Amino acid sequence: MKVNITSMNASNGELDILLSSLSGVNNQVATPKEVLSIEASIKPFISLIWLGVIVLVTGFLIAAVRRTKESVVME
Repeated sequence: MKVNITSMNASNGELDILLSSLSGVNNQVATPKEVLSIEASIKPFISLIWLGVIVLVTGFLIAAVRRTKESVVME
């Protein structure tokens, strides 16, 4: 097996190679295949994270309303 680099483009990450047997009979340009891999999973305690986010946002909103009322009274 003989591997030759025919062209290389660093700006977009392309590399063209030529694979051939030692006798030179089987010359083919190898093109890379695109692969999309998706994993779907259920996390058992993700509801605790969402509960924490809701508590945090609620606390922020309560504090913002209180500070706004305090600043209006002081003026």
